[in-house]
Amino acid sequence: MVGTGAHGSVYKARDIRDRSGFVALKRIKMKLTGEGVPLTALREIAVLKQLDKFEHPNIVRYSL
Repeated sequence: MVGTGAHGSVYKARDIRDRSGFVALKRIKMKLTGEGVPLTALREIAVLKQLDKFEHPNIVRYSL
């Protein structure tokens, strides 16, 4: 683990496409309640999705 914050933890992992490189993976904590997904988690996801439009080598896109 690289670090933790209010909304999740960041992990360092080896890039499977480039074995010499590393990536950061963010795992978002979501405590589901009777009211649904917390607003703070939705904001975090929205920010991460906005980063997807940038073609930057440090932003990894998930693809199947």
